[in-house]
Amino acid sequence: MGRKSKADVRRPEILRSAYEVVKRDGLDNTTLAKIAEHMGVATSLLTHYFKSKVDIIESLAEFLSGIYNQSVSVDFSKIEDPQKRIEAVLDARFWEYTNHSLDDRVWYDAYNLSLRNSRIHECFVEMYDQDRQIAMKDLSAALGDAGEEGHKDLGTALVVMMEGLGYYYSIMKERQDLDGTAKIMKDMVLTYIEKLKNEP
Repeated sequence: MGRKSKADVRRPEILRSAYEVVKRDGLDNTTLAKIAEHMGVATSLLTHYFKSKVDIIESLAEFLSGIYNQSVSVDFSKIEDPQKRIEAVLDARFWEYTNHSLDDRVWYDAYNLSLRNSRIHECFVEMYDQDRQIAMKDLSAALGDAGEEGHKDLGTALVVMMEGLGYYYSIMKERQDLDGTAKIMKDMVLTYIEKLKNEP
């Protein structure tokens, strides 16, 4: 296996620093100079690897999507029982809202920009589509011979429910414990899965 190029090392370093600056100062107040200062390097190093602040922010959205999809992935290597697998899939999603490592300020700044920036918008589309595909694949073990449309709809529902729960939690976390809500949503999905299993 070959050695990593400088770009393979430096670009993620720059993106991690950009993430920290956006978390601290917000997207609008983030500058190349602030990112460079956070890293302890000259601004010219950033422009060697990225064309501009916009390029860094667009790449940051792609970086965040990778972290997001890792946060909901499930290791099935030690889970053989289909029912336990589905429980693990749902737990990864309905308790991810308190466990994920992404800062809400950075996440929603990027989301807001996705409504105006086509590259970031496409990044969010691909991220949610990949998450839905992961959910559908994971759910197949529990759904058995249920139709593909059931897989697709349930995968989409999981993403939508999780996002709604995460958004609500980001606003209400100081006032409301949502574990009970997450459990209700999980139970609703389990009920729907049983319905799919029993359909002819």
